[in-house]
Amino acid sequence: MDNISFDLVDWSPVSQREEGLVKELQLELGKEHALYGIPVRAVARANYNDDVLFELNSPGVEFRYVLVHLTWRGVEEPPGWPSTSFYRELNSWLSELQCPDEFVSSDIIPKEYAGQSSLFWILLVVLIGLLCVVALLDF
Repeated sequence: MDNISFDLVDWSPVSQREEGLVKELQLELGKEHALYGIPVRAVARANYNDDVLFELNSPGVEFRYVLVHLTWRGVEEPPGWPSTSFYRELNSWLSELQCPDEFVSSDIIPKEYAGQSSLFWILLVVLIGLLCVVALLDF
């Protein structure tokens, strides 16, 4: 298991006592879900929503980590739920978080919207930056 630095904004390590995350995941998975039957271990959880990073503990699996948005309904979810994003290595997940987390930590994106539509917020910030550059060039 890779060492994870938890100085990330809004993410916390998962202690060994939080096996409830794995149990909830197992309750939510239907037989058609890509994670069904694959042993996992909770690694980190978001403090601002129900996202959990799991490590896949199964040889021969193409991806090593999966980000899951748990629903916390305690029942098998319909196909497509819980939603997942797969990562071959931890750095891929960290890279995806790096840019949105920088925006969140600098209060450009209000924390209540963090992680909900990061691409929208990133594009909005880039657009505002471009408008500022254009405004400066006009002077």
